[in-house]
Amino acid sequence: TLLQRFVLAYLYQTLQGQKWDRNDLWLNPGVSECKWEGVECTSETKHVLKLSLPYNRLQGKLDTQLIGMLLSLRHLDLSDNPKLIGTLPIFLTSLQALKSLDFSSTGLTGTIPTELGRLRRLRKLQLSQTEMHGT
Repeated sequence: TLLQRFVLAYLYQTLQGQKWDRNDLWLNPGVSECKWEGVECTSETKHVLKLSLPYNRLQGKLDTQLIGMLLSLRHLDLSDNPKLIGTLPIFLTSLQALKSLDFSSTGLTGTIPTELGRLRRLRKLQLSQTEMHGT
């Protein structure tokens, strides 16, 4: 959809996608975002189910509330990108389909939002080797 393409393009721009190790087909106007490196979609509706960009030299502040608009997202893995900074965004709680979330080995800091407990389908939460804290 146009909205999810915009969300992913914004993420690419704000996290310096042109410097990523793997950015095949990103922002290519003739290619569906479902074919971009690290993006997986449903075959029927073409909604983004998975965004997996570990070990990819993402850099910058993760502060975009737009990821929360990828309502079908089930797996988000931005791990092993130490120059990815910021706090764990509260907007992630709008992703009710989310099953796994991995921000391990990133530069994220701050408190782990208690609101993550509202994600009923979340089975895997990886925040090791970050400066995140909480109960």
